[in-house]
Amino acid sequence: MENQPAGTVPTPPAPAAKTVTPEQAAFIGRGSFGAFSLGLIYFLASGLMIDALLSLVPIVNLYIWIRGIIRGRKMSWEKGNWSDFAAFEKRQKLLDKVGIVVLIISFAFGFIMGLVSALAVNSTL
Repeated sequence: MENQPAGTVPTPPAPAAKTVTPEQAAFIGRGSFGAFSLGLIYFLASGLMIDALLSLVPIVNLYIWIRGIIRGRKMSWEKGNWSDFAAFEKRQKLLDKVGIVVLIISFAFGFIMGLVSALAVNSTL
């Protein structure tokens, strides 16, 4: 920084690369069940704002959804808004659990509505 020409802004040193253990790398590389069932909510909670916006665009959202399922964790980790791996892992596990609960509730609701409609049809016959 001492040999920079006058009037130039000094550039800060590049941040150190995030180092992860093989177990952490395996967790980051896994698919995300939260992205499967939560979509837009997953992208917002993972700090992937561009993907969240693109998930609102018809046709493009299918690509973004599939990419989120396959690479969502990796994209979120690389974005770098995490204080440490523990915070990242905690958020991803929470999103996966919420995604499973939402999926179970959706299937249960669909099953119950199917039963109700079948009973309504049978009672009118």
